[in-house]
This record gives sequence, C-alpha cells and structure tokens, in this order.
Amino acid sequence: MTKHFYIKFVILVFLIFWLKVDLYAQTVLSSTEDVCAGELRQYKVKGSEGSIIYWSVQGGDVYDGGSVVIDQDLVTPGFQFSELVVSGESLIGILWNVTAGDYLVRAYEETAGSCVSANMDITVTVSSLPDQSLTLSDPSICSGGTASIILINSESGISYQLRLDSDNSNVGTAVSGTGGDITFNVTSVATTVYNVYAENLSLSCGVELDDKSTVTVEDNIDPTASDPAGISVQCVSDIPLADISVVTDEADNCTANPTVAFVSDVSDGNTCPELIVRTYSVTDESGNSINVTQAITINDTQAPTALCQDITVSMNAGGNASINVAQIDNGSYDACGIASISVSPSTFDSGDMFSTTIASSDGYYVYIKAYATSVNPVGNSCEWGYNYSVSIAYEISFSGVNIPANLYSLSGRVSCGNMYFGFPTTGGSGSVNTSTSWTNNTDCATVTPKSLGCNSIEISIAGPGIVSQTLTLANTANTVLTVTDNCGNTSTCNATVTLEDNIDPTASNPAAIIVQCTAPDPDITVVTDEADNCTVNPTVVFVSDVSDGNTSPELIVRTYSVTDESGNSINVTQTITINDTTDPVIPTLSDVSGGCSATATVPSTTDNCAGTITGTTTDPLTYNTQGTHVIVWTFDDGNGNTIVVNQNVVVRDVTSPVLADLSDLNIVDCADDESIIPQVKVLTGLGLNAGRYSDNCTTGFVVQYRIQLPDASFANSYGVQATGASLSSDPSGYEFPEGVSTVFFRVLDGSGNISNVESYTVSVNHKPNPSEINF
Repeated sequence: MTKHFYIKFVILVFLIFWLKVDLYAQTVLSSTEDVCAGELRQYKVKGSEGSIIYWSVQGGDVYDGGSVVIDQDLVTPGFQFSELVVSGESLIGILWNVTAGDYLVRAYEETAGSCVSANMDITVTVSSLPDQSLTLSDPSICSGGTASIILINSESGISYQLRLDSDNSNVGTAVSGTGGDITFNVTSVATTVYNVYAENLSLSCGVELDDKSTVTVEDNIDPTASDPAGISVQCVSDIPLADISVVTDEADNCTANPTVAFVSDVSDGNTCPELIVRTYSVTDESGNSINVTQAITINDTQAPTALCQDITVSMNAGGNASINVAQIDNGSYDACGIASISVSPSTFDSGDMFSTTIASSDGYYVYIKAYATSVNPVGNSCEWGYNYSVSIAYEISFSGVNIPANLYSLSGRVSCGNMYFGFPTTGGSGSVNTSTSWTNNTDCATVTPKSLGCNSIEISIAGPGIVSQTLTLANTANTVLTVTDNCGNTSTCNATVTLEDNIDPTASNPAAIIVQCTAPDPDITVVTDEADNCTVNPTVVFVSDVSDGNTSPELIVRTYSVTDESGNSINVTQTITINDTTDPVIPTLSDVSGGCSATATVPSTTDNCAGTITGTTTDPLTYNTQGTHVIVWTFDDGNGNTIVVNQNVVVRDVTSPVLADLSDLNIVDCADDESIIPQVKVLTGLGLNAGRYSDNCTTGFVVQYRIQLPDASFANSYGVQATGASLSSDPSGYEFPEGVSTVFFRVLDGSGNISNVESYTVSVNHKPNPSEINF
C-alpha cells in the first residue's frame, strides 16, 4: 500500500506543479463521495479573487501516513489549510491514506471585507484496501508439471486474480477469499514469476500484493528417505533377509516412485554384541540418489530358560544320595545355544533334611543347615514348670561369585515355644541357644526337643541380591540348576529333592503302669528309645486307647506310632491297668442354722475317680422345731467305696420381738374423789392392742408391764400383776395416785426373746374441794 501511495503522490505533484492541468475541472463540492484507502483525490472551490478559502478535514482516526491536504503550490500541507484565491478558484489534493471511515471535507470563503460564506461540506467515505502483506508460496515443479501456488490466510469478500508478473496479464480466473488458504494451479515449462491482484469487489478498491511467487522448473533435487529403524536380534539366525520394504517413506519431487535397492551388509567383527550396517540406495528418474542405513545389533541378552523338575531319591545304607543334571533338567533351552548346565548341590545325606540352598541374584548361594539338638534348663526348679532354651546346631556356607562379606540379616524360630535365635551373618558352623525361655509343665528328667515339638525351624534371611524371605527347614532339600548360554547369560531354577528312606524306625514298648480312676493323658515321652537309620529323632504320636470293657480293674492297651521323616512307621503299645480302691474324700459338713426353721442342702464331696459325688439321706431336710437335729448322709463313688457323714441342723430363734412407740397412749385425767386423801384414779382399757408388737417367728406373745409411780418407785415388776390391776399384761383397775406415773411395757416371744421397752404416762390431777367463801 505504501508503494502505491508514493506513486500517486508523485503523479499528483507532477500534474499540479508542472503541467497545471485541472484533472478534476468538473469536480465541485457535492454532498458525498466514496474513495479507497490510499487513493489521491482533487477538490476545488470557485471564489472571488483576493478572497481566502479555508479547507479542513474532520473525523476518523489520526492520520499516520503523511499529509492529507495539499495545495496546488505544495505549500504547508496538513489537515487544515487556507489559500488566497488568485485565478478565481482554490484547488487542493487529498491523499486518503487514512483509517477506513467517514470524513468531512469542509471549505468556506472569507472576502477581503471580512464577509464569510456558509460552509461547503462533502462527506467522504474511505474504504479499506485488501491486506497487501499476504504471502505466496514458491513451489518447484518438474517440466510440464502443475504447480500449486498457495496464498496464505485469504480475506473473505476479497477477489484474488493471479497474473503474470511480466505484463500483469491475468492467469486463469479470479478466486474469492475464504478466510483460509487458497490455491492457484499453474502449468509451467520454464521458471516463471507471478503476482496477485486483490480487489474488494463491493467497493472496487484493489491493490497488488507485495509478495510474488516464483515457480521453479528443474530436477536437481535428490530423493528423500529416512534410515530404517534399527533392530536388535538375539542370534545370528535371527537376522532378517534384506528387504527393501523397510524403506517406507522414499519420495522425490519429480519421480513418483524412486527405486530402492539393497547395497551391502558390513559387520564390525565383534561378538556379544555384533553390529551390522545394512545399506539401501534410493534413486529418482533423473539419476539423483541417496543411501540410507539400518543398524542391526546381534546381542544375546536374553537369559536361557531354566526348567526344573522335583525328584525323589533313595538314601543308601550309609544315609547318602546323589543326583545329576539329567534328573533335574526338565527341558531347559536357549534360542542361541546352551554352553553349560550344572546342578548344585548334587550330593545329600540325612542331615540335608533340615537344610536349604538359597540363590541370590548376584550369583552366589547360601547353604543353611539347622536342627534342634538339646534342651537346656534355664531355671533351677520344676515345681511349677520348667524353664528351658533349645540348642540349635547350624552349618552356613557360601558358594558361587560375588560372595558378600556378610548378609543383612539371618535369624530363626524354633517351632516349639515360639522361641527365636540368631545366626552369624558371615556363615560358619556351631551351636546357638534360643534367646528366650519357655515355661511348661514338663518333666525335667525326660524333656527332649522332640517331646517339646521342636520338629521344624523357620529361617528368615535377607542379603545382597536376596529379598527378605522366610523358609522352613523340613525333610526335603533344595538344589539349584544353573543354565549358561554362549554369551554368558545365566538362568537358574530351584528343585525340591525328596530324600526317600524305606527303613522303618525302631522303638521298645513302654513299661506297663497301674493307675487309679482313669488313664493318664497320652505322653509320647514314654517311648524313650525311638531310633532310625536316617532320622535323628523319629516322630512319636499317640494313636489310640482300646479298653477291655471291664471296671475295677479295667485294662487299656495304648498305642503310639513311631514315624521317621520319610513316613516309615511302626507301632508300640503300653498296658495301663485302672483300679479304684480309694474312698471318697470325707467332707466337713457345717451346721445348718435357722431362727424359725432351717433347711439343709444336699452336700457333695470329691472322689479320686468319680469326681464330685452327691450325698443321699432318708432324713428330712427341713426342721421347724427349736433345737438341734441330725441328718445322716451317705457318699458312694459307684465303685463300692462308701463313707457316712453326720450333719447338724440347729433351729434357734435369737431375734427379739419389736414393740411400737406408745407415746400416743398418754392419759391425762382427774382424781375420782376429792374427799379421799391422797386422791387416786382407777383407769381401764390400759392393755396393749396386738397390732402394737410383732416377731420374726412367734404369733403368741407374753405382754408384761411395770408401773413407775410419781415418786420414782415401782408398784410392781415385769410379769407381776400390780395390786388391783386386771392382769400381769393389763394394768387396768390399778389405782393411780395423784401425779405422773409411767407404765413401761415389753413383749416376750415363744423363745423367750424380750422386745424393746416402750411406755406411756398416766397423769392424775388433783380434784378441788372448796370449803367456804371468805370475806
């Protein structure tokens, strides 16, 4: 756009300044006008000579490309301008290099006499030119080929015409913009330069794009192709044959299908790994050619596949056995060939029943053998139990490569008593004791590891190349098969070797015993001389008890089995005679006591055989009569052993009756006759109602009273009738003297128990006797 501005500006200057030609002689100010951005227009106003014409441009954005208003003499250009009319008119040029929009061009005339004309206005609508900075591609084609010229980011509403740059003649038809890329297809036989003219059809505003496209016609470009992806194979036999299809992206600017051909394979001469460079050529129809290479690495990095099978071997007379590779190998293989196979260990003895071999990923092996040998007292007394620890014999050795200075950890747990111990992590042989003691009700003299159940050992191990794990040492042994290929890759597998022993263990029948009541619990320690050719401690297990069905005595045949670690077994028997000759235990029967009555409960005792025995009697169990009674109890254990025991039942009431408060019976009255000196009062209804007293046992009571006279003396004693009274239980009819007397009561139950004492008062007041009136 800038280029066209300056071209038009130069033309304007030339025409105005030099030729003085009225380009727009017929153009006068009118109401509206449409122009394109960057377009040069000329405007004039006729006026009187000597007048001044004032011009101005208003509206739109600030101009940023140069001056707008230019007078005919190119003097003082700007947005505003004034000019003295000389030849009867004022002529200006405006280059509309402004932002699109509406602008107001205004002119008015001022005469020499300072008369000002009305404004002469014209509205100019400036429309934008198409984007002149769009870019074009520069394709290369082969002779006679079709080139695709790409215009990047076309504008919608704009028409684009491809032209020969040499004469601006149109090539093909115009293409409307889409907002995206558009393509012009041309066929050229020689290198040609093209330009594109862009035009806003609705406003007829157009411009030539700054960028041009050069279509090059030639073929001196090599074809292209990528190196095929390198491949790795395990064995020489895995190398694929040369295959041109591995070159998948060969291409050329002119040749549709360049030719791919195998050239050569070149080895670096090494092994494990060996590198082979395979070369292919890619050639176009013009003879342009390149080479691509494919790297083929031969390296056996895959370990052999080691396959093991578990086997069973028989121990010989000396307790030994041996194995070979063929027995353990179960078809191990390697794709590139096996160099060697070995098995370790390959010989075993009876001691291997408590051993194992652990393979590390670092190439070394750990052989562990451990078994219980003895029980060691910890405490000094067996009265309430037996404290002991267990001795463990061990043998630990290392083999293979990369043997570490020591393992991370190595410890064990013996199955009896959950007792732990530690092994030296550096290996060796010797004996260790469990670190904790165990308490058990066991015979100190006969306890053995076997009797305590120390028949297996757990080993916990961790070390370089050995993950933390726990293994059980039992009646099998482990062996490791190692397979090595031609590149030194190794693989291992583990196999279990079962050591078979066909010889029965030996043992004597335990001594016969005689016991009371019942047979003792089975006790494998009664088998004391069990032995075996291979197993150090054959296992003794209780099998059964068989009774003859009789009682006192009863004969039981108890059977134990003796089994070695290979499952060979014999039975031994022990005769147990059961006979009850002991009486039940004589119980101490406490007296049964009660106040009103007493009831005995059926007692029991213990028997060495029968356990708890309940007594029987023909006597009653409940007694209501006061006194001491005897119950005769009989205890029979069912085996003819009987005892008789007496028990006293004592009924004795020692609880006193209860007498209620009597203060509510207090009496206040006057003497009977004022003429009797001293005055007295006889009262009736002084006895106690039965609701006034109660007892835990008795319903028949004896009521007693005594009367305390006003002078503190007593008229009678308890149980003696007061003079003149009705009864010894009722003071009615007694002559109470003047003053306050107290009647004390108590109650006796049928057992002679005396209640608490309660009382009420009898107040006898003086009765007056007036004799005369005195003046």
